[in-house]
Amino acid sequence: MTRNALEGPDSARPLVAAVDLFGLLQGMWRRKLLMLTVFALVVGAAAAYIATTTPKFTASAAVLVANDESAFTRSSVEAQPRQLDERDIASQVQVMRSIELAERVVKALDLTAKPEFQASQEEPNAVKRWLIEKGLAADPRKLDPLRYAIETYFQDIQIYPVVETKVISVTFTSTDPQLAAQVANEVADQYVSSTQEDQSASTEKASEWLSSQIEQLRDKVVASERAVEEYRTKAGLLQGSQGMLSNESLTELNNQIIQAAGLKAEARARADAIRSMLKNRGQIASSTEVLNSSLMQRLIEREVTLRGTRDDLLVTFLPSHPRIVAINSELSGLQRQIRQEALKIAESQEQQAQVAEEREAALTRRLKEMKAQAASANVDEVKLRALEREAAANRTLLETFLSRYSDASARENMQAQPAMARVISPAVVPIEPSSPKPVPLMALAGFGGIILALVVAFVAEIFSLDIQRANNGLPGPDRQRQRLTDDTADHVPAGPARLPALPGPVWPVLEPRIVPGGNTAEAAATAIAPLIGEWRSAGVKRLLLGSDAATPVAREAIVAIGRTLAQRRERVILVDLDPSNGAVASICGIGAGTGLSELLAGKATFSDTIKSDLKSDLHVLRGGLDRSALASLSEAGRMGFVLNALAQAYDLVLLAPGVIMSSSRLPSITAGAAAIVSVAEGKAQSEAVAAELVPLGVRHLALVAISAEPAETKNSAAA
Repeated sequence: MTRNALEGPDSARPLVAAVDLFGLLQGMWRRKLLMLTVFALVVGAAAAYIATTTPKFTASAAVLVANDESAFTRSSVEAQPRQLDERDIASQVQVMRSIELAERVVKALDLTAKPEFQASQEEPNAVKRWLIEKGLAADPRKLDPLRYAIETYFQDIQIYPVVETKVISVTFTSTDPQLAAQVANEVADQYVSSTQEDQSASTEKASEWLSSQIEQLRDKVVASERAVEEYRTKAGLLQGSQGMLSNESLTELNNQIIQAAGLKAEARARADAIRSMLKNRGQIASSTEVLNSSLMQRLIEREVTLRGTRDDLLVTFLPSHPRIVAINSELSGLQRQIRQEALKIAESQEQQAQVAEEREAALTRRLKEMKAQAASANVDEVKLRALEREAAANRTLLETFLSRYSDASARENMQAQPAMARVISPAVVPIEPSSPKPVPLMALAGFGGIILALVVAFVAEIFSLDIQRANNGLPGPDRQRQRLTDDTADHVPAGPARLPALPGPVWPVLEPRIVPGGNTAEAAATAIAPLIGEWRSAGVKRLLLGSDAATPVAREAIVAIGRTLAQRRERVILVDLDPSNGAVASICGIGAGTGLSELLAGKATFSDTIKSDLKSDLHVLRGGLDRSALASLSEAGRMGFVLNALAQAYDLVLLAPGVIMSSSRLPSITAGAAAIVSVAEGKAQSEAVAAELVPLGVRHLALVAISAEPAETKNSAAA
């Protein structure tokens, strides 16, 4: 049967582990000296760093990026200043990080004369010299002093925008607090001055360009205006008070025609009104023209007087009285005279209407003539308007350039230029160093030392010597024999030929100690207990308990040894590895059930498989329902994990594989010592047992000699 067949499909299931946290903490506490050493090293390294490191001071200045132009200093041609966004602020940060600004700061403060900014003339160490020879690093001794100072400047300065503001922070670190504040302030001042210089330079260039353009525009304006006047004179397009003279004449003639027509209509209407009154014998005195005549007014007044006199006389005399007749005769003459005078006024109005009509006709003829002349002059006027537009455009451009040139000339001086930024918080000389900070650094070192010490102790406990031996233990002889059989079975030649001897490991010779165990299991346990105590002091945590014969007294002795060790207030577990039967569990009063085989197969947990002895504090890990598969299941690498977990939870792990014989197939286990209950006699038997245990890593071996049948068994048989 192959290994895969022995393992079965359940061998790949995960193993449920259980680790005793209290035992792990105890193991870590046993390494308190190691933890104290690690803590002291970390704190000492921090203290040494603080003592040997030159303190550095950091100074910071704040610059607000904003246009300082106000409504009173802004030129007439400028619009409202544009609002700056994040990209503008980022661009200004790059300007402050430029090499040009760095060079100005270095020269302004003469940093090349400062020891901090001077290259060391000492010979570089071997590593740096090798890097220099390979071209991976530059030799500082060969660098230009200005370039080295600039590189040092960039290493110690930090320029960054403050989030959600228009402020740029300038931070410089130096061993000299005065120098740190000076450099930070100088960077801010140089940046503000550079913005003024840039605007002054651009203004100066604009002034020069505007000056040349103004001279050209003046010549263009003169030439265009001269062309307008010459063409107007040539085409006869004289200018009136409000426009072209021809247009004004047409307008005036049209107005006169309208007035003449109005006068004609008005005079004719008056004449018709007077005739209508005379025809209808109405009151002529109500006419406006009659009232305006002085003669008509005197005649009407005379008529009114005579009528009044007649009315007075009629009161006294009869109508036939001579005086009344005379007055009536005079009234008749006055009425005829008034009528004749009214006809004259009507004829006068007719004459005025005729004059107005003739004048209207004359003006109309003149208007037609002037319209004909204006039609012929429209083409010339179109060209004249084009010349006037060109002259006006040149004049407007000249006036604009003159205004801009005036503003630019007023700002040629750098002091008159508004800066794009201003220093809102100058750097002050720092009092306390920025690095190293003793209190925070020592606190951090103490906290880190504690954490590192705990981690080191934890790792050391997890990867202890016994655990490493369990994980990397040597395979048992059965596995070696099986592997040899599997590897060479297909290569054995037919016939009587024999394979040559294969080289194998040379195992050390293990000398067993013979311990008389009496004839009872309790006597054997009492005899071997002191020797096991010595092994425990030597660091043994796994002990193999077996026998050289499958006898009841041997099994009872193994259980008795476990009970004796458990009475010493030690946490002891007995692992039943016997592939033949579960006699060990039965002696402890534990029935059959799930055990190590199911634990290795991933079908059970530790709590399901570990039970307590009924007569002591001994814990027992049962072999399980499939004991025959323990050897094959252990080869999957799970046995080492189980034993490691048990070693963490218990002080001593007892492994009981049953009979130790050359024909038996032992599981893949390792143990530091072994105690074999021997019921057989003879040196050959002890040497065979030792040969079987050496590959399991056993360094200490004891043979507990005991008789085949204890006294209890004999007494019961006799009864």
